[in-house]
Amino acid sequence: MKMNMLNATAAAVVAAYRRRWPTSARAVPPPHLRPGDPAPPPAPARAARSLQPMAALEIITACRQAGVLDAAETLVNQSADAATVRSVIAGATQARDRRSETHAGIRTLCTRVGMPELSHGFIAGGMTFDTVKRHLLILSAKIDLSEGEIDTYLPAHGGTKSSPWPPPAAVYAARRQQVAVRS
Repeated sequence: MKMNMLNATAAAVVAAYRRRWPTSARAVPPPHLRPGDPAPPPAPARAARSLQPMAALEIITACRQAGVLDAAETLVNQSADAATVRSVIAGATQARDRRSETHAGIRTLCTRVGMPELSHGFIAGGMTFDTVKRHLLILSAKIDLSEGEIDTYLPAHGGTKSSPWPPPAAVYAARRQQVAVRS
């Protein structure tokens, strides 16, 4: 039902176009095709040497030497020229280098927080460095909570940990002395 309505609407539009524009107006050629006008300029000639497609063996060899064989199949299927092959190889090499830098950073981060076994999973999951950082922060906080209460007191002047509150034994001893003095 909808197709019939669409076809009817399309037929009405075409009929209106034909009524509005007479046949003589539609028969006028575009300006660049009128008699007596100069011919349009020819299409620019392609550089013969640099834009010729490379042989499949040359493409595969170039990709193997750069260490990006995964790009070879696409380039061979496209019958790519030398300039395209060089640019694709350069882009793939840069992407590979960025990935290896990210992986090294993830391994270092996991080792620093004491969880080097997690780095493989983060890398296999394709996580970014910042995402891994957030996950490790959450994991270490949960581990600290599960091990007991987090000690937030800082050592005073490099000594042992001190609390802003006196120890309970000292408080009770002082209280007993006050009670003893009153009685």
